[in-house]
Order: sequence, then structure tokens, then C-alpha cells
Amino acid sequence: MGIPRFLGLIYATDGSQEKGNMGAGFYRHEGETGGFCKVGRDEEGSFFNRAEHAAACIVLEDAIAYASSRGPLILLTDSKCLLMAIQKWSGEAIDPSIKASPHEDILREILELLRARIDLGLFTLFVKIKSHRGEFFNEMADRWADKGRHTETKARWTSLRQRPIFTWTTPGVAHRSTMSKVVKTRAHLVAARLQLREHDNLTAEFLKREGNCRSVLGDH
Repeated sequence: MGIPRFLGLIYATDGSQEKGNMGAGFYRHEGETGGFCKVGRDEEGSFFNRAEHAAACIVLEDAIAYASSRGPLILLTDSKCLLMAIQKWSGEAIDPSIKASPHEDILREILELLRARIDLGLFTLFVKIKSHRGEFFNEMADRWADKGRHTETKARWTSLRQRPIFTWTTPGVAHRSTMSKVVKTRAHLVAARLQLREHDNLTAEFLKREGNCRSVLGDH
């Protein structure tokens, strides 16, 4: 794509999540440097998408503070979810609700920063790149994101949403989250297992077996 020859600022972003900690980082090609931060609200669960949102936000903040900021900007990200979240706010005759976003606190800041660039007539382009394929910009951003996850500095975006928090455990791993597709799936699984006790047909017998799998259900 010739991105390294782009006459403007080139940023790559990435998010990092592991063991309940979230970090965001970016790599700025000009100056071959970057930045990072720890991402808060992990009490409600840790999510890659939240870290990816945070990475985009700190890039736009850096672009404002950087000396060469009054020019075009390309932001490279491996997060399709981030691009889809921002896309909802692009164009005319749209009226999405920011409260519907699980990361509305960060998204709101991203949109405000983008609006400021638009008002100044500054070009901003988000580009989707592949992750963990040895792509130079993605690998550099990944290193900065890991620094964000391990930093001892105070986390950003820590305000809770005052929503119920659900907890569950899979072998050796504790999980927590507000209501989401994952929580609904776990609830349905628990309900299904309780229902199994009331049945004694062949299907129920199979599903009660250790290591069962629907892909081999036809063999029984």
C-alpha cells in the first residue's frame, strides 16, 4: 500500500489483555517512538476491544500534542470492532446511541477528537491491518501495548457503569463481565445442563458424557 511513504503522520495501535489487565499502546513512525497507558474498568471484565478503543484515543491525543500534528494522519489498527464502532458515527442522517456502546466512555473521547480534526480540516484515515502476521507496524504497536498492560501507573477510564457484574469459572480461570453475549451463552449452558437431568433419552445420555461434542453426535 506504500504506507511508509505517506506524507503525514503514521500511527499503529494495539490493545493487550491478559489475566484481567488491559493495556493500550501505539507506535508513531515519525521519530520511531510510541506511547501507552493502562486501561481501567477491569472490574467489569477485561476486553481486547476496550483496549483497542483506548489505543486509538491516545493516538489522537498524541497527534494533537505532537509538533507535526497539523497535517494528515493514518491510523493502522487490527481491530475490526473499533472500525465498526466508529463507522456508525460517519455520514449523514445517522442517529446512533452512544450509550449502546460497551466502551462509551472511550468512544465519546475518540469522536470528540475526530470532530476537532475535522473542524481544523485535517485528514484522518483508519486502515485495517492484519495482526500477528509479522506486519512491522502491528508488531511495534503490540510491544507498546504490552508496556501499557504491565505499567504500574494509574489506569485511565476507570468509571464503572453501575451495571450488574456476573462471575463464573472455567477450569482454572475466573471470569467476570457485565451482561454480554458471553454471559448469555454461559447462562444458557447452565440452564441446559439443569434440563438434562430431567431427560434419559440417547441424546441426553450422550450430552452427559465427559468430553462430548455436537460434531460427533451423529455417531451415537
